[in-house]
Amino acid sequence: MVYDLSKNRWIGIILFSVILAILLALKVRENYVFASSSVVFNEIFYDPSGTDSGYEWIELYNPLSVELPIGGWKVQVAGSIFTDVATLPIISIPTKGYLTICESKVVECDVYVSKLTIQNGGESSDGIQLLDSKGNVVDTVIYDSPNTNNLTKENGTVVGNNETASASGSGKSIGRKNMIDTDNSYNDFYIFDTPTFGSINTTSEVLLPTGEFPLLIILILLFILLTYSDRLNGYRINLLDSLNATNKVKSLFHIKKGS
Repeated sequence: MVYDLSKNRWIGIILFSVILAILLALKVRENYVFASSSVVFNEIFYDPSGTDSGYEWIELYNPLSVELPIGGWKVQVAGSIFTDVATLPIISIPTKGYLTICESKVVECDVYVSKLTIQNGGESSDGIQLLDSKGNVVDTVIYDSPNTNNLTKENGTVVGNNETASASGSGKSIGRKNMIDTDNSYNDFYIFDTPTFGSINTTSEVLLPTGEFPLLIILILLFILLTYSDRLNGYRINLLDSLNATNKVKSLFHIKKGS
């Protein structure tokens, strides 16, 4: 038997490249972060300079490709337990858009509420969460530590001390990184020295667009493998020559044995 795959050189190389790229992409996907599939807290300004009353605000982001009505949704805040602080009126968040919810002294806000009274952290964790009109928890942010009151995330599990966002400090906000949502506030939030009210968060580090990393890996691998295809083909030819030589030896052995 003589092995001859030269006619299928490019098919073999491309098939090998695709399989390897897919396997690597799936492995990366296990630990990679993707954009949220639901409305999230994008930024929280809970500790204005001076008095907090009247100046606190939160910002929601809608990552969906459709406008989302959120009338009847609730905002809850927590020190020891989560309690309602605001019920949203009939309003929608535009696709890929933002909605701000504020106390009375904030200028040009989308929705005004009488009080948010968001806790400032300190000796233990505090939190804020968003509930839809049916009472389902949509998003939760826990900040500062330790979580001595056992505040929970969306799935009901207690947030670990290594999962809480850092406390912002006076006059600063905590904001989400590129709309990333891992349900781990420590990973998802930066401290912003200058809050970005009603707009996209600017980050201090370069982040890949969420959800595109596996595709990028595939393209890079394909480029590398196709660039070095001649070298790979040389290795393949050497391997085939070795296999053919081995088969020739076996054939001669069988011929002699049969004689």
